[in-house]
Amino acid sequence: MIPTPAADPRPTPLAQPFWDGCARRALVLQRCADCPRYIHFPKERCPTCRSDRLTWEEVPATGTLATFTEVHRTFAPGFEEQVPYVVGVAELDVQAGLRIVANVADPVATLSLGAPVVVGFAERPGFGLVPTLTLT
Repeated sequence: MIPTPAADPRPTPLAQPFWDGCARRALVLQRCADCPRYIHFPKERCPTCRSDRLTWEEVPATGTLATFTEVHRTFAPGFEEQVPYVVGVAELDVQAGLRIVANVADPVATLSLGAPVVVGFAERPGFGLVPTLTLT
């Protein structure tokens, strides 16, 4: 079987400020100017108050590991050579319930729910920097 190149993220105009932040090694998220909740994944309107007055702000990149899974069989083209790998969800400290999904840099045996993590950035060849979670 011929390996398939891994699918890169496809930034939309709406999400471009997030990816621009990643390129600067900064976690940049939307924030509602009216309620003022942080929002991730990017939206056209605030899911809390429905305002369209959304800005982008750099936020602290710390949180706790809410859940994780070790992938042994991937259905995503181009990731066959990378299994097993770990994907996690971190709840960010800046706001209760605000979460980010990213690969986890640490071995699964070292992970536990509620463990403190930091959002860092790893080079994705041919694309640029993408978020990654690391234990602190």
